[in-house]
Amino acid sequence: MAKSGTADPGKRWIDYNHNKKLDPGEIDDKPGDHAWCVALVQPDGKTEPTHVIVVIVEYAGSGGQVGGPIANQVIAAMKQEGYL
Repeated sequence: MAKSGTADPGKRWIDYNHNKKLDPGEIDDKPGDHAWCVALVQPDGKTEPTHVIVVIVEYAGSGGQVGGPIANQVIAAMKQEGYL
C-alpha cells in the first residue's frame, strides 16, 4: 500500500550575497514542490504490513514522479537484502 503527494513550499528567501539582509531578487516565489511518498509493505505470505517506508524530497516536484520511484527502489533493495 502506498500514497504519494505533492506539497507547496510557498516562497523562500535565498541570501545569495550572504549579507543576512533581504535584497531585491532574493525571493524565490516558485521554488518547486516537495515530493513525498509513504508505503506500507510486508513479506510474501504476511497479511499485515511489517515495514513503513517514508520518502520526502524537498523542491523535487511531484510525489508520484519523484517520491514513488524512490520508494520503489527502497522496496526492491529490501527484497534483494531479504527483508521482504
